[in-house]
Amino acid sequence: YSATGLDSSTNYEVYVRSECIAGTDFGAWVGPISFATICDVITSFPYQEGFESGVPPTCWSTFRGVNGEGTVYDWTTSTTANTGSGAAYVRYENVANEAENWLVTPAFDLSALSNPELSFYSRDGIATDYGSEFTIRVSTTDTDIASFTTIETYSEFDNLTYQQLTVDLSAYNSDTTVYIAFVLTNDDGDSFYVDDVLIWDNVPTTFTYTSGTWAPFSPMGFASSDDD
Repeated sequence: YSATGLDSSTNYEVYVRSECIAGTDFGAWVGPISFATICDVITSFPYQEGFESGVPPTCWSTFRGVNGEGTVYDWTTSTTANTGSGAAYVRYENVANEAENWLVTPAFDLSALSNPELSFYSRDGIATDYGSEFTIRVSTTDTDIASFTTIETYSEFDNLTYQQLTVDLSAYNSDTTVYIAFVLTNDDGDSFYVDDVLIWDNVPTTFTYTSGTWAPFSPMGFASSDDD
């Protein structure tokens, strides 16, 4: 049996029972059986995520690296936000070798964008440098770890203030499936925060702010002031 008319990226519950004699003799209902429909590829931009509804957000995923280390701490929600009340946060962990903590976006179709760019805000959890590495990785197929390529690498920022970081995605402006991963690699290193993720077409744009409203869209991480 195939259910039709379901919404994408939605949780459902279903009950089933057997039909022993057509229309007259039925077994007991069994359920609920929970399932979720798959997420659509995102084609509408700008795409913004401020982690106000938790981590991982709907259609995002979190997992550990191939060695499986770092089983105590995964990406979660923090109230130490750049804007709003939520941010994505992953704590350092003391392991045998190295822990990898992955936070992965939904799939994006960037083929309609001329100059796609990733922007986000990030900061350390500790001001001292403990040798952690933070990378941005991209896959054009799926979320299998082996499918990702590292396109940007950051050492620790050594400060406790959010800073805006941008990553050029123009190499992927013909790709119809693009996943982006935020990966912390450490052994008893530092913690990292990510907030106000923006994926957009970085073409010359004039932003205006009038009577509490930004145009053409609200740029995450910007102050809300008529003087800006």
